[in-house]
Amino acid sequence: MFALLRYGDRDGRYRSRSEVVQALALAAVNAGFPESWLLRVLLDAKNLGGQKVAEIASQNGENSARRYVALSYCKALQRASHSPAFRNGSDALAAISETAQAADAWHFPGRGGATALAVLHAHITIARRIGGLRYGASVRELAEIAGLSSIATVSAANRRLEQAGFLVHLDKSWGGGSTRYLLKLPRSVTNPNNHTSGGMRSIVRVGYDPG
Repeated sequence: MFALLRYGDRDGRYRSRSEVVQALALAAVNAGFPESWLLRVLLDAKNLGGQKVAEIASQNGENSARRYVALSYCKALQRASHSPAFRNGSDALAAISETAQAADAWHFPGRGGATALAVLHAHITIARRIGGLRYGASVRELAEIAGLSSIATVSAANRRLEQAGFLVHLDKSWGGGSTRYLLKLPRSVTNPNNHTSGGMRSIVRVGYDPG
């Protein structure tokens, strides 16, 4: 995130400069930095990640820039409250283990159920390897870990895992490379009033790792 702040979106990961600002706002919230710090660094001409805010200040005045940053910071606070960041690697690994437990207790019906479970465990393996819930993985890598020969089958399983709530597709791969994913627990697992998970105990909601 500090590289994003200083040098801007060099890898083209974000669709707009507004998304860059929002990502930086979330990073500031997760790190415990105040809104005033965020405004100051985004207005610093040396930080290319703040070009959007600097442009607003130049065209409409610093008060407009302050309101824009305040709104971004508020959105980041709301998102962080729903998906808190992990403070250390052991917390992330514990959350991954809880997801693995939920996966083993989950019922994936139909002919592709076993395949979906195998691909989910491939995601869990990669998440454990990097020590976080946000990670990059190619379809080919997932196929190799899951012991599957068909890339199309893995892609279908990924879609099924997204629908079930175990997986969030963060961004697309380019040129056959890795795709960014977020591993998480389905809402039906984390809601103690929902009994569709076959009687499994309520599990603490997993936050996201800013990775």
